[in-house]
Amino acid sequence: MIQKLTIIFQNQNYPIPYGFTEDDVNLSSPKLFTDNYYSILFTSMEWCRIRFI
Repeated sequence: MIQKLTIIFQNQNYPIPYGFTEDDVNLSSPKLFTDNYYSILFTSMEWCRIRFI
């Protein structure tokens, strides 16, 4: 499957994606969101899952 996708990308002159590398991550940066934010987010997601299933 990967080889087929690589061939398709090369035929279309599209750059082959390599995903994230070590250069894409800055471990010394501060958190973007607080733990409280994640708690509220996951609670809301769970509520939506229960309500719409």
